[in-house]
Amino acid sequence: METARRSVEGLLEHLGWSAEPGLSMLNPDHRRLVDSVAALVRLGYPCDIEQLLPYGRLAARLAVTDLDMIEERPTQAEQIEAAVALRCCTNRCS
Repeated sequence: METARRSVEGLLEHLGWSAEPGLSMLNPDHRRLVDSVAALVRLGYPCDIEQLLPYGRLAARLAVTDLDMIEERPTQAEQIEAAVALRCCTNRCS
């Protein structure tokens, strides 16, 4: 688990994303990412920063696309609805 946590923290730092030290594991999405990387490590897949970086870059591009789509909605209510729908449609609902 420690290897996965270090890989994820290094990835976030490399991408310039902030993760509050000590608080990041309170974030369910952050924990899910660390757990997923830990599972891949246990299965013998390489999961250092270089292997994770392309996925991080794609996630950043997807986030920009999602935010652009949300901002196009004319009302605040429709923006909220779009945010919820996009989260669910990209299989991030739990």
